[in-house]
Amino acid sequence: MSLHARAATVVATVAAATLGTLVVPAQAETVTAVENDFNGDGEADLVVVGSQGSLAPGLWLAAGTAGGGLAGTPSNIGAAGVTGMGGSNPSPEGYNGLQVVVGHFRSGSGPNDVLLYDPAYGLGKLLYGTGDGSPLNELVGKGVVSGTFTSRTTHANATSIANAGQLYTTAAQGEPNPFPALLSVLDGALWLQPTSAQSGGFFPAEVVLADTNPTGAGNWNGWSITTALVDDMPALFARSEAGGQLYYYSPAATARPRC
Repeated sequence: MSLHARAATVVATVAAATLGTLVVPAQAETVTAVENDFNGDGEADLVVVGSQGSLAPGLWLAAGTAGGGLAGTPSNIGAAGVTGMGGSNPSPEGYNGLQVVVGHFRSGSGPNDVLLYDPAYGLGKLLYGTGDGSPLNELVGKGVVSGTFTSRTTHANATSIANAGQLYTTAAQGEPNPFPALLSVLDGALWLQPTSAQSGGFFPAEVVLADTNPTGAGNWNGWSITTALVDDMPALFARSEAGGQLYYYSPAATARPRC
């Protein structure tokens, strides 16, 4: 089973961020922010984990522009620190090695939030967005139930996760739910992982979308994923960690996994 992908040739910003996460700006608590707007200006932003490239430890926000670029100096919205999944004290270094997924995880609306995932431990944590790009507080959020990102067959942890928006409702005929589902790379395949109707409530990976990687040969081991939502559907970027190849799946392609 394989999705139809095409090589992504003009995605320098995503590649340079090593598929950190495409983000969108957030606004007032009563207003639903544009997808990936984290600072409330109505443009998609970029949020990446620090301690890579020239970035210090923490969680960094780069403001997006109307033309799809980045402007100004990135700000460390993780400067207050986070407790590492291994149980360390809160610090900016607690973000090291984590993956970050941006979406409306608190209520399905309002500002964008961040879902932190540690593939080493298979653990997740939600930090609720402020809506104005100010630093996050790990006390304003909640944990994700242990085992959420672990295979029920092999007990392996997902190696990469991404926002699937409303793909579960479309591709698996799931019940309508304002909370976004997830995509995960697990047991050598690309999975769709539904969400329950509550903050931080994710069911285990349920539907295999593809067991062949974007090149058409081999499985998904060694591939990382990130998405940008278009009308609540995921546009998917998949990158080979070994060869650096980058592929793009349109929202229409992810919605028709068996074609």
